[in-house]
Parts: sequence; C-alpha cells; structure tokens
Amino acid sequence: MSMKTLFEKLALIPALLLLILGLLTFIDVVGRNVFTAPLRGSFDIISYLVAVVVFTSAPFIARARGHIVVDLLDPLYSPRARRIRDGLIEVICGGAMLLLCWWIGIYAWEAYQFDRVSPDISIPIWPVAGLCSVTSFMTALIHFGLAISDFRGKE
Repeated sequence: MSMKTLFEKLALIPALLLLILGLLTFIDVVGRNVFTAPLRGSFDIISYLVAVVVFTSAPFIARARGHIVVDLLDPLYSPRARRIRDGLIEVICGGAMLLLCWWIGIYAWEAYQFDRVSPDISIPIWPVAGLCSVTSFMTALIHFGLAISDFRGKE
C-alpha cells in the first residue's frame, strides 16, 4: 500500500467521526425536544468529538493545501516570489502548530497527572488532549515539508 493510499484511508477517520458527531447531536436534540429525555453525557461526548474531528482533520487539510486563501494579489507576484511567500506562510503555520502541540501536550500531561475528567460522565481528558497534541505535531511536520517544497520550487 502506497503512502498516498494510506493517507487517503486515514482521512476516512475524521469523516466517520463527523458522521457520529452529527448522529449524536441529532439523537440528543430529538430526545430533548420530542421525548424530554436528552442523551446523558452528550455535552461531554460532543465536546470531545468536536476536538478530535478538528485536530484529526488538520493534517489532511494541510497536506491538500485545503485551507482558505485570498489570492487577490497573486497576479502581482512572480512565480518565484509566490513560492517564497507560500513557503514563509507554511513555516509560520508549522510554527503555530508546534506551539499548539506544546501547549496541548502540557495540558494533556497535567490532566493525566491530576486525573482530570469531563464534568458530566467523567471521561478522562488526557487521551483526547494527547491525541490533539500528536495530530498538531503531525500537522506541523506537514507544513514544514510543504515549506521545503515551496522553497525548492516543487509542487
């Protein structure tokens, strides 16, 4: 299996989690409004799922260069200047993701040390925070790799 195929298969994980998030929200809203019986712990579960979906999607969005761009001034740049600008933006994004990885990693470690749990159904916080930290690191590596490609003039 090639890396591209593996990467595409891994991209199904956040998509599946997003589907589960939508279903849980639907069940909770219907239960709350129709049966006056909300799904117990739905706030905790949905909060965790949102974080996991956002952070597990980030590497795939970065790799596909799927982030929002404003290209109004692109015609004013030469191709070389565009590559340098894009490379610098990737370095800044990679640095921001490393900083986020560091902060979330510290939070995950503290949550582990002090046994922090979610308020409603006592789900441990550290595994989700740790996953977010790891995927932030992966996203940073992807941004730095894209920066190198931009600086070398490769797509």
